[in-house]
Amino acid sequence: MGPVTGPELEWVAAKICRLRSYEYISFIGKGAFKEAFWVARGSDNLALKIIDPLKQEHLRTEREIAAITRCDCPSIARLYDHGSIESGDGRQCFFFTVEELLRGGTLTDKLARAGGTLTVPEILKLGSDLSKAIHHLQQLRLVHRDIKPDNILFRANDDGPVLVDLGLVRDLSLSSLTVSWAMRGPCTPFFACPEQLNNDKYLISWKSDQYSLGVVLWFCLTGEHPYQRVGISNEDTINAVVERQPVPATVVEQSRELGLWGVPIMLEPWPIRRFQEPSEMLTAFEMR
Repeated sequence: MGPVTGPELEWVAAKICRLRSYEYISFIGKGAFKEAFWVARGSDNLALKIIDPLKQEHLRTEREIAAITRCDCPSIARLYDHGSIESGDGRQCFFFTVEELLRGGTLTDKLARAGGTLTVPEILKLGSDLSKAIHHLQQLRLVHRDIKPDNILFRANDDGPVLVDLGLVRDLSLSSLTVSWAMRGPCTPFFACPEQLNNDKYLISWKSDQYSLGVVLWFCLTGEHPYQRVGISNEDTINAVVERQPVPATVVEQSRELGLWGVPIMLEPWPIRRFQEPSEMLTAFEMR
């Protein structure tokens, strides 16, 4: 969710808890578009997430909630409740979701505890579980478009990664909400694929999520972006992706040596050169 800087929507959370019979526990944190609160109902600990209408348009919020309602996958956060509530003066409408509370922290937290990188077996497990999540989304014609360490959480028993936050989801069965003349499509640039960074909307598909997962896995292995080099800024690193430069030879060689041969394929600049079926991507992460 990002750094905890204090809640702005706590009064909304309190009102939702009163109306929906939840017990308010505490503020969890905030991201770019929403704030999260720890709530409970009986013995169930849950995460109440409130979307700030001043930061995210209603139509995109409605698509996010519709998308997560359709998901049924162990590697995607479970949704228990959702709705909307108006402010006292009726001028604002706040959408909210109630999801499972993931107590194991984010992948960012896990990397920090591990000293910045993970082992190859951990990366294979991460790749396998998140490939299943991407496959599930692909079957629903959904593209997450924001796969990154902050959006990958763990349950308390740390039994596997859970993909969260469908705020930038693209439903391929519906018209795009992104204007065609935008220089860049919705994304987190450091983990985005070339088609997002260039706003090539016609190329957006599950293969876009495949690319982002490849960046995440390489980041977990080395602590760096695949195109990052000593003395090169993040901006120049992102520009290398924008320009569709070839996958660096060192990434290809190191991946093959470590049994992560699928990662360079996931990082191909053009979608046609990435894995063409989710089953092929899953095969790349089979433990040998």
